Amino acid sequence: STFVSLLYTPFMLYKMGQSEFGLYSLTISVVGYLTILDFGFGYAIVRYTAKYRTLQDKEKEYNLNGMFIIIYTIIGIITAIAGAILYLNAENMFAAKMTSIEVERAKILILLLVFNLAVSFPLGIFSNIIIAYEEFIFSKVINIVRILISPCIMIPLLILGYRAIGMVVVTTILNLCILLINMWFCLAKLKVKVYFNTFDFSLFKEIFIFSFYGFLNIIVDRITWSADQLILGVVSGTVAVAVFSIAAQINSYYLSFSTALSGLFLPKLTAMFTKGATN
Repeated sequence: STFVSLLYTPFMLYKMGQSEFGLYSLTISVVGYLTILDFGFGYAIVRYTAKYRTLQDKEKEYNLNGMFIIIYTIIGIITAIAGAILYLNAENMFAAKMTSIEVERAKILILLLVFNLAVSFPLGIFSNIIIAYEEFIFSKVINIVRILISPCIMIPLLILGYRAIGMVVVTTILNLCILLINMWFCLAKLKVKVYFNTFDFSLFKEIFIFSFYGFLNIIVDRITWSADQLILGVVSGTVAVAVFSIAAQINSYYLSFSTALSGLFLPKLTAMFTKGATN
């Protein structure tokens, strides 16, 4: 991912121009704040699915899947509403330092990105289930294929003159394809089922307490790594955002190394804990 990005980003910046690239980065950053609506439940899906797999309690595992689909569908609806509020207030936020054309493009980008995120919430549980089942090869291969396909589609579009909106449309389509492939893999290959028999409120309370720390992590992450671009967009405009985004992107490459392995351990550690492993 880092290697492809290092090769592809300079070309993208050259074809889009600083202003358009800054607009693209800014809207991604703004809509990215809505990811806090995950509330850290992604960690809980992995943890509790791994737990019930270890206990071989399929009934609870499948009911858990149904509960999370209900929760994330509600979150997806809330995301759509919040996105609509962002869309309606885009002019108030950015009109001072952006042209009317840039504001209109920003509003279109916000709509597309919010749709992407709202759909990703309920369908995204299947990618977490794959991690809980420790099917890392499938998960990572699919991700690598997406990383390689994306610039192969984007580069011709950039050459043809399509810019930020075209890129977000392609990203949305690719993301939907990956989400549907993950769902197919869970249902057809892993034989995962989804039950809507009962909504266990006591379990939900336990999950919410567990997820709260992940939720705090998401909030801190957003404030630390996204607030800069939002502030620059409001007070300085898209060109300043473009310059800052490149530096921030390089920083993110280093951050990715710190999380490359940690995400692989949660299912295994959960299984060991469930079996009563010593410290």
